[in-house]
Amino acid sequence: MSTTAYDPDSGTLRASAAAFAALRDGSHSEELDATGARTAGEPHAALGPALQAMRAPVCELTLLRGNRRARGWVDGEAVALLVPEDDAAERLALRTLPTTFVPDALARLNDLGPRPRVEPAVRLRLPVSELATRLANPKAPALPPAGMDETEAAALRTLAASLTEHWRVEARWRPSPDSPGVRIVEVVDTTAGLWLVVPDGPSVELWPTTPTTVFRQLSALLPNADELAGP
Repeated sequence: MSTTAYDPDSGTLRASAAAFAALRDGSHSEELDATGARTAGEPHAALGPALQAMRAPVCELTLLRGNRRARGWVDGEAVALLVPEDDAAERLALRTLPTTFVPDALARLNDLGPRPRVEPAVRLRLPVSELATRLANPKAPALPPAGMDETEAAALRTLAASLTEHWRVEARWRPSPDSPGVRIVEVVDTTAGLWLVVPDGPSVELWPTTPTTVFRQLSALLPNADELAGP
């Protein structure tokens, strides 16, 4: 387990969730003060961009990877990412980076890299509940959904047998009248290739995709200026 620590050169802070809450709202925390991240109630200067983003975000991020959950706050200058250091989320790490680096950071956090192309390259359609069950128990025997042909069934079997991870990144902001206020990139990652998860009512479609396409979607995740509500 990582210990509580602060690196003033990078502005990276590792601490408990309680210490981060104290950092954000300015309340007392012996753990936080002991790291040097705060002195006499004032946060270290290197934490300024992260705190500005956390306290007045233009956009908020939710990152889900397996059973791990991370959060992010974005303004025009920086993004603050609060990432669990272990599965129990007993220790978190705060990292700060320029907003323009968001796609690269999300790609690294989700191990986006070279993958083979999915074969057979067919789109699959499943009820939301069935996809959740298959992701939770990929090795459990399961009949293909009604109406699925053999090519699709073979692709679904390959997905289940080669599953490595399921991840999702969601961006939300206060929208302008013509903006949805949310964008989501959701991916099923396998050793046999990547699948985009595309909601469609009570069902989802799984689309064979490539790392390049996923990275482009991550690059388009944050809102444009005309998608944001006015002051």
